[in-house]
Amino acid sequence: MTIWIANTTRQNMQLNVRLPEMGRVYIRNISSGKQDAITDLSPSQEDQFIRHLMIYGGMTRKDLHGKSKGFSGIAYATDKPFNMDEFHYGFEEVLDAAEDRAVTEAVKSALAADMAMRDPDGERISQSTEIEMTEEHPEKGKKGKAMRITVDPEINSSDSLPIH
Repeated sequence: MTIWIANTTRQNMQLNVRLPEMGRVYIRNISSGKQDAITDLSPSQEDQFIRHLMIYGGMTRKDLHGKSKGFSGIAYATDKPFNMDEFHYGFEEVLDAAEDRAVTEAVKSALAADMAMRDPDGERISQSTEIEMTEEHPEKGKKGKAMRITVDPEINSSDSLPIH
């Protein structure tokens, strides 16, 4: 069986897998936006290889389309090589996952800042805490990304917008 590994990130990747039946680490370098075919494994090694990929965030081709929450950028297939549309979709999913992580971490930072700005008894010093983040070095010709988060206990949680 052939296993195609697609690197849909914007970074080169070195895949390192230690398989039980091999005395060495199996190493493959896969450039950004490229794929590599793995053909030199026994059937039991293929199963171990796929399990290893899944443990570290690898997804099958079919899971890439719709079930890719938290996608790490590594996909694999055993039926046929990846096409360009699938790479494009993978690139977009990696960016979406990174933006989701950024929003989650920004909310955590805002909540931590709000907790830090309390008096020794735990009472709020300010009515609300606001954190604003802007991209320092946006791509040439593009407006930088910005986000503002306000922690305000006076706002009912049902009135606030959900974070995706």
